[in-house]
Amino acid sequence: MRSLAIFVVILLVIVGAAAVYLVVTTPHDHPAERVSPALIRQVPADAQWFAIVPHAASLDARLRANPVTQAAIERWHATQRLPSPWMIGNADLIAWKSVDGMHYSVVGLDAFRALVVRIAGRADILTPPTGAADATIIDLAAKLPPGDALVVQREGGRGAYPPIGRPAATSVEVTKDEIRLTSVSPEPRSGEGFPAQERGGSFASSRSGLGTRFPNGAVLSAAFASPPRVIADLDRLLGSKVSGLFTDGGMLCIYDVDSRKLLPRPLGVIVLPDSPERRSAIASLKDFAHTGEKDGMLLVSFDRSIDQYQKDVFEQPETAGNEWTVRIDAPRLVPILKDFDKNVGARFVAPRLQRSARDLDQWIGGLEQAKLIDAAASIDSGTETLKVRISSK
Repeated sequence: MRSLAIFVVILLVIVGAAAVYLVVTTPHDHPAERVSPALIRQVPADAQWFAIVPHAASLDARLRANPVTQAAIERWHATQRLPSPWMIGNADLIAWKSVDGMHYSVVGLDAFRALVVRIAGRADILTPPTGAADATIIDLAAKLPPGDALVVQREGGRGAYPPIGRPAATSVEVTKDEIRLTSVSPEPRSGEGFPAQERGGSFASSRSGLGTRFPNGAVLSAAFASPPRVIADLDRLLGSKVSGLFTDGGMLCIYDVDSRKLLPRPLGVIVLPDSPERRSAIASLKDFAHTGEKDGMLLVSFDRSIDQYQKDVFEQPETAGNEWTVRIDAPRLVPILKDFDKNVGARFVAPRLQRSARDLDQWIGGLEQAKLIDAAASIDSGTETLKVRISSK
């Protein structure tokens, strides 16, 4: 009996020491860094999208500490068979989605953890992926700033985010109260919905100082250098030909959406650069629109939002793009997007706008605790760059 007791005590000491070792050697903070080309080359060629997370346990701790991502990471853990942070330690994680589902692989695991992982029944994460060199993705990743993770949508990727061309590579940086994402694509996307657009306008680039001062009271403000196709759907919802006003770009500030009618009606203000042509076009709307001026810009509204805009407080976003710049009040916009998506009339009369609203809801719908989302897209030398800042304050 005494020998058994000694054995049990020794066993408990060993288990306790192992547990302490696993906890102590699991990092909770690590500086942002660029993902090495060697890790990118390990991703399977059939991956539709993939994420590479250096020092993945550290990112897990940051995601749980950030109020914007707490709920989202809990849901992800509840639906995915993710390796626990203590299993990963200081190693890197590769996650990818192919036609047969999600896959995970831990790279650089120490020998002790590898043994514990096998005992815990997660030997699957020790299998290295069968990689394929991807020069395009490696080149895109080199253009990104250091981050806590690299997320890549390949050519066939159909995710709503990022709203730029494919392939797209995104650097993710998480702090205690912010998420910063920088995405790049070698193929600028044009045409389908907001905020993708036809190219060539001048508003955001030549008048960025005015065009990107956003009113705090709006749920969504968007400044663009040339009109996105989705603007044409506003003609039907507002009952007036307004898309022609945005020939050289402009700004749209939405304060609310009236969903009580068969067709939802955006309530907001159109902000345009001053020119004789625009003054003439706006004059033709005077019988059923409210007009005004502020800070050298022309204002048009089909409701009383213009009064609120005139009294509003304005802020300049941290980054302005030469293609488009957007500010979103996430807690107020998400319910509006969900109602808009359910509206049968909008589905037939404004299909582009409804698809754009659905895409936007897909990538901000899970960020319940986000306060403001600032996004800006620019094109330079054929490369499209998108910068997004998600703040909890």
